[in-house]
Amino acid sequence: MALAVNSSYAMPAAVAIHSAILSTSARCTVYVYDVGLSLSDRAKLIASVPKERSATLLFIEQAKGDISDDKGIAWAKLDLIRRLPVERVLYLDADVLVRKDLIPLWNTDLGESCIGAVIDVGFPKGHAELGGGLEGSGYFNAGVLLLNLARARMSMSEMEGMVNGMLALRFQDQDLFNIHFASHWKPLDLRYNAQGLGTYANIAEAARDVALSENAEDSSSLLDPTIVHFTGPVSPSLGQVLNPWVQPVTAKPWGYSGAPGHPFVEEWWKMVELTDWKGIREQQDYQVKMKADKKQVVREGVEDFDRRTSWVSR
Repeated sequence: MALAVNSSYAMPAAVAIHSAILSTSARCTVYVYDVGLSLSDRAKLIASVPKERSATLLFIEQAKGDISDDKGIAWAKLDLIRRLPVERVLYLDADVLVRKDLIPLWNTDLGESCIGAVIDVGFPKGHAELGGGLEGSGYFNAGVLLLNLARARMSMSEMEGMVNGMLALRFQDQDLFNIHFASHWKPLDLRYNAQGLGTYANIAEAARDVALSENAEDSSSLLDPTIVHFTGPVSPSLGQVLNPWVQPVTAKPWGYSGAPGHPFVEEWWKMVELTDWKGIREQQDYQVKMKADKKQVVREGVEDFDRRTSWVSR
């Protein structure tokens, strides 16, 4: 397995790593690409590895010349493709919770495909910036990727050459992968990257309903997933919170809004208690930060409202 992690995502990464190792029946090697971890973060991640499982945690240092060093953490997956010392890997975003054995996913036959991925439940046919639809099997979410690195590396220089043209797009690296691998990815069952639970996954929409029906082995895929992906921002904006079409708001469990209504949010917090971040939810520093983050979001929302209605006072 491989993750790209900075200090902001160290705690959720510990949950992703601990839950993945704890749930998996075979020995695991976990590569953490360090894109801004402190020594304390590293120590806590190491301490969060389950002692009762056979697992190895290895750190890969960000280096000068890495794309993410120049363009930001969003491009770390490209660096991982180039730098991992293996030919096949399961990439996980840090905001996931693994609930079941990953071996069936790992054993998936990719055939001639470079990537195994799950359709993006929020944008099953892509988004407006990409022209509304992509060649092949639709638009996938890049939060969970089963990668044939040997095949992907054959076009590494071409992908790297696309980066500057992707910087202004909404989902940057995800858009690049969807464009580049449009006809070279294998759709995986929704259970392996369950997105938008409690929010947009439950909203009836024609393209989404078709995507859900075509990419699920059975109706339980989203109800009892192998991998839960907590999509959405850490600190949703005032506008996102007040959006009547997505209620409750889509957000991360550790942010000020706490992913309200998500069916697996408490399961995520229980997993936190098995890591070296045990007890953080009750700590005063954490609670003070959540209140400050909420006030900041409200302040920014009011300022944005004032800007948008500045014509009223003219």
